[in-house]
Amino acid sequence: MKTEVMYFPRELVERGLNLGPSAWTLLSVVLGQTYVKCQVSAEISVQEFADQTTLTEKQIQKALDKLYDSDIPLRIDAGSDVGTFVFSFEDAVRDGLLPKPLPNAYNRP
Repeated sequence: MKTEVMYFPRELVERGLNLGPSAWTLLSVVLGQTYVKCQVSAEISVQEFADQTTLTEKQIQKALDKLYDSDIPLRIDAGSDVGTFVFSFEDAVRDGLLPKPLPNAYNRP
């Protein structure tokens, strides 16, 4: 039986875990909106982060600052609306630093 599984680049996971629980939680949401959906970028609002996590708006803002200042190859820009941000791995994928977010076939016995 062939099943689709998603590969998260190990370097993203390791670097994200080192940022602390709040930043890791936000990075997990970003990975869910990008790599899980086979996309290199996603626009996510502070409200969406709040809805998908147990973090307060203040915790989200602090965690966003940590992500912004981290060495994770993630570009963060202002979104189309107030309180939204565009998270993009496009540059890192284009430059070969990260693999394309494509599902891998996995054979299960």
